Amino acid sequence: MSEKGTYSELRRNTLIIGISNIGCKAIAFILAPLYSFYLTTSQYGTMDLITTTVSLILPLYCLDIYEATFRFSSDAEYDKRKILTSSLIVCLPSLVLSIIIFVISLFIFHDSYLINYTILFVVFNTLISILSQYARGIGKMRVFAFTGIINSIVMLLTSLLFLIILKLELKGWLISFLLSQISTVIYLCIRCNIFHCVKREYIDKNYIRTFVMFCIPLIPTATMWWVMNASDRYMILFFMSTSANGVYSVANKIPSLLSIFENVFYQAWQTTAISKMHDDDRNEFFSNVFNKYFCFLTIGVVGLLLIGRPLILMIFSIEYSAAWLCFSILVLSVLFHALAGNLGLLYSVFKNTKGAFYSTVIGAVTNIVLNLIFIPAFGLIGAAVTTLIGYVVTLIYRWFDVKKFVSLKLNYKQFLFYLSVITIQLFLYYINTPISYGIRTIILLLILILNRELILKILKK
Repeated sequence: MSEKGTYSELRRNTLIIGISNIGCKAIAFILAPLYSFYLTTSQYGTMDLITTTVSLILPLYCLDIYEATFRFSSDAEYDKRKILTSSLIVCLPSLVLSIIIFVISLFIFHDSYLINYTILFVVFNTLISILSQYARGIGKMRVFAFTGIINSIVMLLTSLLFLIILKLELKGWLISFLLSQISTVIYLCIRCNIFHCVKREYIDKNYIRTFVMFCIPLIPTATMWWVMNASDRYMILFFMSTSANGVYSVANKIPSLLSIFENVFYQAWQTTAISKMHDDDRNEFFSNVFNKYFCFLTIGVVGLLLIGRPLILMIFSIEYSAAWLCFSILVLSVLFHALAGNLGLLYSVFKNTKGAFYSTVIGAVTNIVLNLIFIPAFGLIGAAVTTLIGYVVTLIYRWFDVKKFVSLKLNYKQFLFYLSVITIQLFLYYINTPISYGIRTIILLLILILNRELILKILKK
């Protein structure tokens, strides 16, 4: 494929996934203030801890098999039916164990509904992950993209019912979340033709062995990545309270708008990177994509620093108003998370998953040590700063490490210029006067003008 064709493919995949993610995030953006009004800060904090716990358990539960599902279904030489069947077989022992734990908890322990719901969430998340990545790997990008839409729409409708009409509070959210997952699994089973593709004769021991060997290094990697992403929630709970975690969760909601593009690009870029990995011009191509990716992320950071504080005060309950204090730092965290994730993707592309593990361990250890120091001393701001530092450390390590298989070249002048712009925007964020707001608006317009060609190319079909 020509370079022009490769860029076209990347834009097309980005557009398809982007439409889905924007729709999902729009619904999530509607739900966030809804939750803040119908859930207490303590209940909001509990909700966040449940989703965080699920994200921790998931790779351990299924051996991170969905990564192998996508990676190997993208290779033409592998039988797609054997890939899907083998992926599900790998998760079978965990599924049986979860059923046993669920039954024990249901009949022995009282008031164990949080445990039972968490178990169900992990099971259905596993199925969603495997089936959606399989759909993406075999080229069904629209099926993959629509998965999130189905999940979000069901979540919105059921939340309106259980939270606003029936006023079930936290239990209402739990039921809504479960129903959205069940609906998504049903949709994927139909669209992936699971009853045709998953049969006993497609069980292949060699496939299973290959998948497990590929995924084993990814499990501790995913765990360490989770530590950087989410361990601050548990430390906030330990040193502060569930209410404080609720405020911190709200502070993360608006920065997650930037993660729309991060997630979209990651999924689209992974497919394109695999097709480009053996080309002679891959170094130049990968470098160019990384530098343009940073430019586009900068636009998002500058924009969010402009609108973030008034949005928090406007759309969330007064109980969450303190979220603006650590919001700006969390925006920067998303930036470096995205850049580190971009480089981390290369480990999967070149099937060098050990390097991903070493980089995340360094970042995770940094995160834990600093959390123990910063959270007791500085509260939520300390948690945000620690998260930022962990991602920066991981990014630096990966930048030099990935050069083992691809020689990336950074546009240093551009990089330092945009970091300076972000620093100025961050400083003016805390001043928050009409003059500083005007200056921040001018800075955003300047960044948009400087990147107008890039924006037009991305939007071009």
